Amino acid sequence: MRMDLWRLVALATPAWRVACTRCGALAPHDSTDRFRVNSNGERHDVWLLYRCRSCGDTRKRRLAHRRRASELPGGVLAPYLENDPAFARRHAFELPPGEPLPYRVLRPALPAAGAVRARIVQPEPCGERWDRLLARELGCPRAQLARAAARGTLWLEGAHSLARPVQDGQGFVLEGLS
Repeated sequence: MRMDLWRLVALATPAWRVACTRCGALAPHDSTDRFRVNSNGERHDVWLLYRCRSCGDTRKRRLAHRRRASELPGGVLAPYLENDPAFARRHAFELPPGEPLPYRVLRPALPAAGAVRARIVQPEPCGERWDRLLARELGCPRAQLARAAARGTLWLEGAHSLARPVQDGQGFVLEGLS
C-alpha cells in the first residue's frame, strides 16, 4: 500500500481574541500582515497590526520591546520595516487557532478501490479535527468514519481520537468504509 502525502495549507491566520478599544466587544482581530516599528537609537519596539472584525479598528500585538536588531525574532530588522508577508504570517501563527481556519488540501486523487494511507504535512496548524477533514476529503458522513474506527478499518497514526485536531506528521490508514 502506497503512502500519500496530504498537504494542508491554511488560507487564513489565527485571529487574536481581545477587547476592541473602539467598540468594546471581545471580538476576533485579524492580522493585517503589517508591522509597526518604533526605534530609539539601537533599541526597537515591534508590533504586528490586527484589525477588529466588528468595527475595523486597528490594534497592535507586541512582538518585541526595546530590543537590539540582533535580538529581534529572526535576528534582523529589515523584514519588519518592509512589512515582509512571510514574517507577518509566521508571527500570526504564534497564536494557536481558536477555531478551525479555512484550508485547502493538496493531495493525489483517491484510488477507485482499496486502502488509503496518508501522512499529513501541515506547516501551519489549521485547527481542523480528524473526523471533519476525512469526511470532507473522502465524501462520507462522520458517523461512517466513527464506525470504521470502531471496527478497526480506520486508524490514526500519531493521534488518539477522530475528535482531535490534525497535526503535522500524523497520518491515517483506511482499509474500507461500509
